[in-house]
Amino acid sequence: MTELNPMFYVQSVQGYLISNVNRIWVDLHMPRFFDLLAKNCKRVEQFGVFMKDVGRFNEIGSIDVAKFITEQEALQSFQSIYLTSTQDVIDALKSQAHSLKCVDFICTNFQGCYSLDGLAACNNLEILRFKKCYNITADIVSPLFEASFPKLIDLSVIETDCDVLQRWAESYYLVSDDGFQDERIEFDLTYIKELMLNNKMCHLCNESCIYPLTTACGHTFCKECIFYHLSIYDQCPLKQCRTELPNTKYFYEHPCDPNDAIISEVRRLEAESKLLEEMPIYDGYLVFPKMTYNFDVTETKYRLLIKSCLNSRYRNKFGMLLSRRCEYGTLMEIKQIDFIDGRNIRFQAVATERFKILSSGGIKDGYEIAKVQIIHDEPEDEGKIIEDHHSSAVSIHEPTTSQLINMAREFIHRNELVSLMFHIRHIRDLATSLGEIPENAADFSFYAALLLPINDEEKYELLEIRSAKGRMKMVVNWIDDLKSQWGASILIKDFLNFYALCSWIITFIRNLYLNYYN
Repeated sequence: MTELNPMFYVQSVQGYLISNVNRIWVDLHMPRFFDLLAKNCKRVEQFGVFMKDVGRFNEIGSIDVAKFITEQEALQSFQSIYLTSTQDVIDALKSQAHSLKCVDFICTNFQGCYSLDGLAACNNLEILRFKKCYNITADIVSPLFEASFPKLIDLSVIETDCDVLQRWAESYYLVSDDGFQDERIEFDLTYIKELMLNNKMCHLCNESCIYPLTTACGHTFCKECIFYHLSIYDQCPLKQCRTELPNTKYFYEHPCDPNDAIISEVRRLEAESKLLEEMPIYDGYLVFPKMTYNFDVTETKYRLLIKSCLNSRYRNKFGMLLSRRCEYGTLMEIKQIDFIDGRNIRFQAVATERFKILSSGGIKDGYEIAKVQIIHDEPEDEGKIIEDHHSSAVSIHEPTTSQLINMAREFIHRNELVSLMFHIRHIRDLATSLGEIPENAADFSFYAALLLPINDEEKYELLEIRSAKGRMKMVVNWIDDLKSQWGASILIKDFLNFYALCSWIITFIRNLYLNYYN
């Protein structure tokens, strides 16, 4: 037998460029796709289709599959997975009765099918299989009982809801052929599964899925993509579908395959690496890690940036800089978004990590990108001792990180600073809006800086400091400067308060005197 060419797995619009191949597996449906494919491929011997993700287009897809089958000169093997509206395909198989040797139906829905006459006409069949098929009735399969399959050596009905078909398969006499090797005409299902796992496409980001989840309406998405979509909408994202979807509980009850999870973890790491190579850059705000911010977007380039992030592998992430001149920034992750008047955007994002810009990437899709490196705090020693050369007993200790944090806490909350309330009222209001005080030193340093009335250009220096203690030292220095600046104004205010009190006392005594003698 002539050696077969390699099998082609088609899952992109470029698939119609394939020509002169005899083994094809198709996992998509697009308008005129099969027509274009048939023009170049008329000598296909082994043909398989996977129709799970085409939703309501399955019926049209089945018609196109049928047309493709009839265009072939000598099809030997046909396999279908998740096919519905099967009657057109069954009828088309009759056109290949002279050459067809293997037919495999897997998870196929026979609802609407009225007869297997087309399949019964294929009297050269050597393999016929039904696995996990449903909606098969005795009337549909009755033509098989009267047909003759003299070459049939493999007939199986597995987990299929048709007792009549099951009994017929069990009672059918099969020709024995010990030398038969069904690999020569059957698809390598292990290879097919591997290809399918590696090529599941997300309908939202249009890339290979990371932790793929399939909705009840049959469409597959990345886990993070569909979860984010469901946090805003309750319908399928595809415009041609719009099926109402259950909440995320459905997906926890229908998790992705373990094999998908292994591949997805690799893809997730690749996506993170790509993000660092082409980080979308948004400038104009100073943001600190672990804080939540709200933004109103009116500029065109930033609208393009946000929309691109929502529809890309970046998973709703971008970089924020105080200005274009800055070298350090913060990675942002979009959590909520509203489109106002179909143009302007209002969104909420959480700052996650700091980064350093390594090089500019220019303009992409209307916004700036850059190559960045994530930075983290370095290990540090709590105490520093300075020894005197003339005395081994003398040592000077710098304040520990905990002591620096307590200084900042005391400044913000201590009761002794009642006289400063006029100056720090905004601090208390801001502290209330920021929520609970962070427990760890790394986050508290940024939290404390946000509360101080210091300009953003000075606060920006905190982003490049890679130790919590170093940042807390800078915060405490700012606090000391504020105390010295406010000291003179406090004395003046206290004098004015004393003067006002004295004036009130004098006025009170004068009124008492006048009332007594009058």
